[in-house]
Amino acid sequence: MIDQRILKIASDTSNYGLEKNFTHYASQKNKICGDRISLEIKTNKNIIEKIRYETESCIFCQASASIISAKFKDLNLDNLK
Repeated sequence: MIDQRILKIASDTSNYGLEKNFTHYASQKNKICGDRISLEIKTNKNIIEKIRYETESCIFCQASASIISAKFKDLNLDNLK
């Protein structure tokens, strides 16, 4: 059974949905499981202003994308690397 905390994180869709307004974009498909994720990042002076995502994936990938979109906002790209 999937932990309720993971379901709660994955159900947070506040950063879900691409807006086509970005400075950085990536899209990848996991060849092993078939999960697909697309990320849009908008920066200003090397600071992450916004992260948006879309997935076609399992609940674990959805939860991971939700966490990344919430935690990486306001970070400096150089520090993130």
